[in-house]
Amino acid sequence: MTEDKFPLYDDVIEVLNPSNGEVVGKVVNANKIQVHEQLSKAFKFKCKLSANKRKDVLLKTALYLENNKASPEEFENNKENLNGGVW
Repeated sequence: MTEDKFPLYDDVIEVLNPSNGEVVGKVVNANKIQVHEQLSKAFKFKCKLSANKRKDVLLKTALYLENNKASPEEFENNKENLNGGVW
């Protein structure tokens, strides 16, 4: 559960890069029940893309990352270009 996906949660924990202490993100400070609820939803998720389309997305993503050595932020900002915005 990331803060930007679940903005109603006020209690968040900053995620730090261990090598330099820089804040790289925030996550909701969830209890065990909340974590299990989210995991249950994730396990029930069914992708609507065909296997071939998923393969294309993964290959485009890998190629993009290899060619650009993108940071996670750059990847997040450019992911719509990889698959026409289907994520």
